Amino acid sequence: MPIQRIIVKNYRTLKQADVAFNDDVNIIVGNNEAGKSTLLEAINLALKCQLNRRPAQYELHPYLINAQAVADFLTAHKGGTPVPPPEALIEVYFKNTPDVADLVGSINSQKVDAPGISLAIRLDEDSCLAQYNAFVGDIAALNGIPIEYYEIVWMSFAGAVLSAQSVPVKAALIDPSNTTNSYAANKYVLEIVRDYLTKAQAGELALAYRTMRDRFQEDPRIDAINKELAGKKKGGFGEDPFRLHGHDNPGKLGNRRHAPPRRHSFASGGEGRAEFRENQARNRGGGSLPRLSY
Repeated sequence: MPIQRIIVKNYRTLKQADVAFNDDVNIIVGNNEAGKSTLLEAINLALKCQLNRRPAQYELHPYLINAQAVADFLTAHKGGTPVPPPEALIEVYFKNTPDVADLVGSINSQKVDAPGISLAIRLDEDSCLAQYNAFVGDIAALNGIPIEYYEIVWMSFAGAVLSAQSVPVKAALIDPSNTTNSYAANKYVLEIVRDYLTKAQAGELALAYRTMRDRFQEDPRIDAINKELAGKKKGGFGEDPFRLHGHDNPGKLGNRRHAPPRRHSFASGGEGRAEFRENQARNRGGGSLPRLSY
């Protein structure tokens, strides 16, 4: 069951992507930060509903939503013309084979009758609309999207809610650069938030964290250091400079490194299995300088 097409909207660096695949091995080549890893991650997320080896609902954070979409949302609200909260959408279209007959339907962005899977990260209006309205009502404190009030909707194009057991395709995302020594600690913190805090409390915690992070980045001393670092490069390194910044997600702090140029390949089909391979060009003299986080 080869993947024929993937559509991604507002997921990480991919504001809008529409990619067609052939039935054999597909190789994706591009510059750093072009979205190669993000595209593979999006496919894996749509097929497994997992991030970082955990159910995706437990791994939601604001930076899963495209930064420009979030910026447009904030600008609209602060300008007095509120718009709906941005949402991410990933759609995977399969070749029409008997194995994916149960996935056939027209509930997709293209309104075409095809086998496929969609995964949306969007506001949970049924459970969190009141909390969301209170959140966006405080314009002075509004500095991001309230991801704590979001949900994941995982469905087939036929409209059926999916589970791991109901997806007739298996996926593996192989990415050695995504290993972390803080996995257990992150899991512990996330479980505390999930098991002991209400959604309102989790939202207040996230808002407080983002406010603290923004103040850190806006501090004149940090700004001066970042401006100085922006002009410093070392021979053999790429264009990206050092920069001090708040980490993407509370509870996940540590050094981050932009990877050197990578070549990705994607193979699909054959006994209901999709396989991703990422061949890293580990050149000691290449890549960009690490970004520091507090």
